[in-house]
Amino acid sequence: MAMVMLLLGLPKFSMAAQADRFSVQAALLQKISHLMAWPEKALKNTDRLNICVLGNRATYEQFTQVYRNISFFGKSVDSTLLDRSTPIDSCHILYFDTGFKKEASQFARNNQGKPILMVGTEAGLASAGVHLNFIVKKGRVMFELNRSAMTSSGFKVSPQLLKYASVVER
Repeated sequence: MAMVMLLLGLPKFSMAAQADRFSVQAALLQKISHLMAWPEKALKNTDRLNICVLGNRATYEQFTQVYRNISFFGKSVDSTLLDRSTPIDSCHILYFDTGFKKEASQFARNNQGKPILMVGTEAGLASAGVHLNFIVKKGRVMFELNRSAMTSSGFKVSPQLLKYASVVER
């Protein structure tokens, strides 16, 4: 998986600081998103990309900080902190923080086929239907990709990305 870091231009990850994990995940998410074709309706008629965070305020603030000067597909990024009852229809990316495994599984089940990229951070979430799942192994951030969930939501994944992901089928 060291090749993923080389492919995506990311440094080796150390578990030394929680903020590093978020920074690495944020950078990976941006680079991964460019190695896939998004459903046409997902980004149509908007000049901003909304990343929604179901998690704690610290995670939300970290994502807001990281994405302050970064764009996805030439679109500026907004961040929204969700609670468990907030509708997700305005989200382009839905990030589930650690500790929200139950909610992530439920959201994935209830929102199959919607053009919202769902991203998890806990073991088992890709198998539960989340599109991308960041995991840490041996001090490195890696990712799982649920190919069938991606396809049913209209995302097309490049062979290059599949080569470096741990592919999970539902």
